[in-house]
Amino acid sequence: MKLASIFTDHMVLQRDMPLCIFGTGEGKVKVTFLGETAEGTSENGKWRVKLMPKPFGGPYEMKIDLDGEELVLRDILIGDVFLASGQSNMEMPLFATESGFSDAKNCDNNAIRYFTVPRRYKKGVDTYGYHFADVYNCDTPWQIKTEESALNFTAIGHYFAEYLQREVNVPIGIISCNWGGRRIEAFIKKSYFYGVPSLDGQIKEFTEFVSSLDMEEYEKDFDKFTKDVEIYIKEKHKGRLDDTRRLGVYAAAPKANLDDFPQKLKGPYDSVSPSVLWESMFSEIVPFGIRAMLWYQGESNGYDRDYLEKYLTFLKCIREQFECDMDVYAVELAPYIGSHADLKEIADLKFITGHNWAFLREAQQQATAMGKKNHLATSAEQGDIFEIHPKRKKEIARRLFLKAMKYTYGMDISADQPVYKSAEFKDGKAYITLENADGLYGQTGGVEMLVAGKDKVLKRGFVKITKDNRLEVYSPEVPEPEIVRYGFGMYYFGKHIYNGAGLPLAPFRTDKD
Repeated sequence: MKLASIFTDHMVLQRDMPLCIFGTGEGKVKVTFLGETAEGTSENGKWRVKLMPKPFGGPYEMKIDLDGEELVLRDILIGDVFLASGQSNMEMPLFATESGFSDAKNCDNNAIRYFTVPRRYKKGVDTYGYHFADVYNCDTPWQIKTEESALNFTAIGHYFAEYLQREVNVPIGIISCNWGGRRIEAFIKKSYFYGVPSLDGQIKEFTEFVSSLDMEEYEKDFDKFTKDVEIYIKEKHKGRLDDTRRLGVYAAAPKANLDDFPQKLKGPYDSVSPSVLWESMFSEIVPFGIRAMLWYQGESNGYDRDYLEKYLTFLKCIREQFECDMDVYAVELAPYIGSHADLKEIADLKFITGHNWAFLREAQQQATAMGKKNHLATSAEQGDIFEIHPKRKKEIARRLFLKAMKYTYGMDISADQPVYKSAEFKDGKAYITLENADGLYGQTGGVEMLVAGKDKVLKRGFVKITKDNRLEVYSPEVPEPEIVRYGFGMYYFGKHIYNGAGLPLAPFRTDKD
C-alpha cells in the first residue's frame, strides 16, 4: 500500500474541514491523528479515510498503518491551504521576477510551507524538463519557506502566502500545480468533457485517436522520448538560477532555442492533450483539503472564442473533485503583443472583431459575473509589450491577497477593481457607469478611450471623471457615439484610471457584436 505523495513531513493540512487521507494499493489502513483514529479498506486499488475537522495549530505527528507497515509523519501544521495552478505565469519562479532575489533574503518562515506537484507527461513516471530552469520532475516533500525554497517556487504563490500569513497569523500551505504553455483542456478531468459543446468533440476525437494507437510501440517511443529529453537537458541547458543571480532577471532571460527539443508524442502522454495534466498531476492530489485556488491561465487559449464554457467546466471539475465549493481567484491576462499582432495595426485603432486576448479577458470577466465564488484580479497595467511573462508578480499576488481577504476571510475592505456596468449615450457623449468606482482618479489626458458611431470606425476620445464617479467620454470626430472601447486589444498603450483602492479600471467594450 502507498500513501499519496502529498502526505509528507512538514505538510500543512486545511483547518476546520474534514481531513481526507488517501493513497493506493490493496489492504487495510488506519490513521491516528490528534487523538482520533480512523480506519478503512481499499476498493479497486484506492483507499481513503476521513478525520474530523481540526483547528489551526501544530506541529503535530500523524501515524499511518498501511496493512501492517507503520509510517509516522512529523512536523505537521494545520492552517489554510491554497492551490496555485495554471500555466507559465503561475509557474514562474521567484528568482525570475523583478525583485525576487532581494525579497527572498531573510524570508525564512516556518509557518509557510510549499508543495510542488511534479510536472509529468505520464502518471508516476519521472522525467527531466525545462521550466524556467532545468528540473527533474519527481516526488518531493513539503518544503519550509527559506530563501532557497522560495527562489525556486511560484512567485505568485510565494508572495500571496507572505501577505496572507502576516494578516491571518495561521500556517499557510501553497500547492503549486502548473505547467507552462498548456491549454485549459489539459487540466480538466475527462468525464467533464462529454456533453459540453466546445469539449465533447475534442475528447471523442482524442479517445478515438488513442484507441487506434499500438500502445506497445507508443510506450517504446515514449521511453525513447524521455531519454532524449534527459540528454537534451544535460547537454544543452544549464540551470538559470545562478546566472540570474549574477546577471539580473532581464540580462539572464531565457535564451535557449527549444526548436530542437525532442519531438513530442501526440497521444495519451502529450502534455497538451485533453485531460492529460489532470491524469498525471491533479489526480495525485485530489481530494487533499484546500481553502481556495489561485488560477493564472489562458494564454494558450488566447484565440478561443469558447473559453468561457471551457473555464466554467474547469471550475465545476475542480470544485467537485476537491469536494469543496471553494473561491477561485483568477488573474486577468496581462497586456502583451510579442509576435501575436502587428504593432502598427494596433496603434492605428484597429477595430478588433476576430480571435484576440481581449475576448478571453472578457470571458474571464463574464465567468466572474456568473458565480459569486468566481473572482478576477486585473493586471491591466502589469504587462510587458514583448514579454509574455511579466516580471512584476508581487503586485498581482497582492491583488489576489486582497480578494481572498474580502471573500474568503470576510474582511470589509476594498479589493475589487473598477469594471464596466453600463453606458448611456446622449448629447454626443457617452456616460460610462462603473462598479467599484469610489474615488476614481487618473491622468485622464493620457487615457486611450476609443469611440465609434454606427460605422464602427474608432476614434480617440476625451475622458472626464464626473463628480458621481462616472466617465464622460466624447470625440469631436464622432458626433453620435454608439460604442466605447477601453483597453480592448492585445496591449493597451495609454494611461490608467484607478479607484480609491488604487486598483486599475479593467478593459471593456460597450458593444457586444
